[in-house]
Amino acid sequence: MEIIPANEQEKNKTTKIWLLAFPFLFMVLGTIRDCQILPVNKFLLVTIAAIGFYFFNYEQIIYFLCFLIPLKEGIPGNYIFLLALIALFLKVPQIHKEQIIFPVIIIGYEIILSIISPYSIHLIDTVSYCTRIFLVFFLLYTDMSNISIKKMCLWSSIGVVYLIFIISLVTFLHTGLTKMLTGNRLGPTTQFIPHTHDIMMFTVNPNGISYYTGIAFSCFIILLYQDYKETKLPWSINRTLYLIGLLVVLLGGLLSVSRTFVVVAVLATFIMFLHICNKQHWKLAVGIVIGTSILSIIFANTELGHTVLKRFVINKNLLTGSGRTDIFKNYLQYQLSHINILLFGTGALPYYQMRGNFLNSMHNMVQQLFFCYGLFGGAFFLYALFKPIGVMIKDKIKINVPYSLPFITIVLCAQTTQFLLPNDVLMLFPICILICEYNLSKKHPETDLLKKKN
Repeated sequence: MEIIPANEQEKNKTTKIWLLAFPFLFMVLGTIRDCQILPVNKFLLVTIAAIGFYFFNYEQIIYFLCFLIPLKEGIPGNYIFLLALIALFLKVPQIHKEQIIFPVIIIGYEIILSIISPYSIHLIDTVSYCTRIFLVFFLLYTDMSNISIKKMCLWSSIGVVYLIFIISLVTFLHTGLTKMLTGNRLGPTTQFIPHTHDIMMFTVNPNGISYYTGIAFSCFIILLYQDYKETKLPWSINRTLYLIGLLVVLLGGLLSVSRTFVVVAVLATFIMFLHICNKQHWKLAVGIVIGTSILSIIFANTELGHTVLKRFVINKNLLTGSGRTDIFKNYLQYQLSHINILLFGTGALPYYQMRGNFLNSMHNMVQQLFFCYGLFGGAFFLYALFKPIGVMIKDKIKINVPYSLPFITIVLCAQTTQFLLPNDVLMLFPICILICEYNLSKKHPETDLLKKKN
């Protein structure tokens, strides 16, 4: 057993305290700001993040980012994510070629398309988008040898729980509990504040709430299952906290009145149930059946439940996915009638400018990638994103079911919402893939996935 020196133990304890302090400070300031107790300058948040990135090591920066990504709509992300990227570059133990090559190619192609586009692209939008692309691939191909899967799941889920808390709190203060629980979709909060163009606050559209809560729901399942296997106890304090977190994101997802959330939550629960039965954890399986049955009965007898279930009644709205099939058709017809867009795409930033011509944004990951980057660029983008999964399939590595749930969730959610712009699911993609991949590398130590990447 390795003995850790006393000074090293003290250092680790101090850094853990700092890792708790900075997210807590963000939550306190965010609550003060959004509840209109006191104004909070956005550069105060930038300064706090910069200090955190300075003191944190590489591993802790990743955990802090897992917390911040779900909150990106209510923080000055243009500055914070750029600072995070710089900090990661300076502190990364080893840079893998995919961390540089893939984003450079995609960003270079984006810049070329933006230059030849007839639309005026603002520099700050270009820097913001390019930063996020670089950050995504830097995380996706990072060395996971010292990264804790448990902490990644935990910090990203804490970010989502706080997002649900603050949006629900602001909504409650302005509408009351009755309206919240009667089917008014949870998410947008800027509607409650006048002159919202001058105010930054936590606000997400209902579709955003659905995919954030869907991924957090999967992460809490992992945390509960991992704690069950590790402690070998009938119950534990951590498991209680994880269960509370799961119930919070479940309620948040249902308050979004999103069909997508209901589908992914039911699917994740069913897949996990089958996995537990296969492992013959019968007590846990019975607990899931009883728990889901009780929750389903309670939910079905509430006004919120009636509102959500009405969305599954077979009608035009359900069959068209609230108009998503028409949106898909309109963009597809436009792309097929313009050979240059079919082959080379529009670029994500020019698309963001031209989407007003279609009245709605695209709500499909694959279509948006191919519309923005064409047949060649879209195929390359998909290859760069899914290469780690391709390695697993190529080497016939058996996927551990619980750890694949966030990845399954985000792939399904990405087919019903905006992937790149304006509401980017892309930022959560590397976290979900790393959760899946990291567990494989631990379970199969003879398989070094990082070496396979290079």
